[in-house]
Amino acid sequence: MPKRYEHYTRKTKLRVLEVAQRDGVWEVTTKLATTPRNGLVYYETRFVLSRYANTNAFTRPLLCHFRYSSELTLADVTMALDNALCHCRPKIVFEEEAFLDAQLPRLGPYSSMLYTIENVLCTLKSSVKAFMRESR
Repeated sequence: MPKRYEHYTRKTKLRVLEVAQRDGVWEVTTKLATTPRNGLVYYETRFVLSRYANTNAFTRPLLCHFRYSSELTLADVTMALDNALCHCRPKIVFEEEAFLDAQLPRLGPYSSMLYTIENVLCTLKSSVKAFMRESR
């Protein structure tokens, strides 16, 4: 371990080593689902590589949450994803028989719709992260 990491906690040092073992790719992934009426209805935080399989692994339980919810149905769900590489194959999940009622609009690479959604989610995501930090 390089000398510059001596003042870090053991937990941080282990994370730095983990990053080195994964070729420098380490991300905290926080996924959120909100509704205008109910606010935050589902969230999940994991330390994973951002790949489409991990994103799809999040999408399935999210859609199941709405499918079995008493307040909302899959017909009420519209999922908007940005153009990150980890979001490249969401149709795999939406084409499964159980989730055919949910909607996934196709957005262009620089869609004006996407920027508004990103601003809202960015604000919500930072609020949730602050709440999670405070409640540790």
